Amino acid sequence: MLKKTLITFGLGLFSMCAMAEDFVDDLIYFHVGEGDIGCAGWPTKKGAPNGITFVGCSVNSELITHKYKLYGECAASSGGNFSVSERGKAGVECSFDTYSGGENSKKLKKGEVVSGYNWQCKGVGNDGVICKNKEGNGFLLKGRKQVVLNKKR
Repeated sequence: MLKKTLITFGLGLFSMCAMAEDFVDDLIYFHVGEGDIGCAGWPTKKGAPNGITFVGCSVNSELITHKYKLYGECAASSGGNFSVSERGKAGVECSFDTYSGGENSKKLKKGEVVSGYNWQCKGVGNDGVICKNKEGNGFLLKGRKQVVLNKKR
C-alpha cells in the first residue's frame, strides 16, 4: 500500500513539474535597454494562469522611484513589478519574484511591438516600454520613470 501511494505521489509531482515547465514555455520574454526592465507575457489564454492573459514587467530595484508605495508584508518586496491583464486596471504587485527572462529574453527596440491576447507592449526610446490592455489601462516604464496609466471610469 505504501509503495503504491509513493508511486502515485511521485507521478503527481512529476505531472505538476511538467505542467509548470509547459506554463513557462508559453511565455513571451522581452526586455528594454540593458535589461534593467524585463517583461513576460502570456500570448494566449492557453497556459495562462486561470485562463487570463496578462503582461508583467520588473524594474531593477536601483531604478525604482515610483509613487506606488507598498505596505504591510509587501513593504519588504522590491515593488518593481507592474502588470496588466487582458481586462481591468494595471497595478504594482506585491512580489519577490521578477518577470525577467534571462537568456531567453528578446530585446524590444524603440517602436517595436510585442502583443498577446488583448494586450500589447511597445518599445519607447532606448530604455522604455509602455504596455496596455484593450481597455487602455497599462503602465509606462522608462529609466527612472514608472507610471500606472489607468483610465478613469
